[in-house]
Amino acid sequence: GGVKTNCDGETSIPNLYAVGEVACNGVHGANRLASNSLLEGLVFGKRIGRHILSRETKEKVNMLAEKEAKFIVLNHLPTKEEIQKCMMKYVGIVRTEQSLSYAKRWLSKYGVRNMILQHDVLTNEEITLINMLTVCELIVVSALQREESIGGHYRSDYPDRNIGKKEIVRVKRKRQLV
Repeated sequence: GGVKTNCDGETSIPNLYAVGEVACNGVHGANRLASNSLLEGLVFGKRIGRHILSRETKEKVNMLAEKEAKFIVLNHLPTKEEIQKCMMKYVGIVRTEQSLSYAKRWLSKYGVRNMILQHDVLTNEEITLINMLTVCELIVVSALQREESIGGHYRSDYPDRNIGKKEIVRVKRKRQLV
């Protein structure tokens, strides 16, 4: 599963890329080994970076003022250890709707999902924490939506693989899958 991408990490949505755990590029099956996904993230991450840099983009992103951005970020962010502890305890190896819902509530109180920030006014640690919170929230939402156990995703409240509930979404643009 995952977001269908081409070899440059492009999805069917313009300017949206996917890499690593979220991407489905046909390289691995449902039970991809952890060490392979790390290598895949490095290889395809580099490819995506090169692809983006080779394109000219004229779109501008609305940014918050420097003061506002700094205030929002410094309002309160958890530590890396707090994020890791939450994810391991509630989103770890064995998952349930209850544990995933708790993690979703815990993550949502930091409100990073709707932030648009100027990276030049943030520290590397702040950027890392914001990125961690964003990825964790996406993992939790995806795990809540998947009501079956498959590959490395095990829901004790849905222990079986639900063959009948398989849904594949493909988008064609100019007769080509994207």
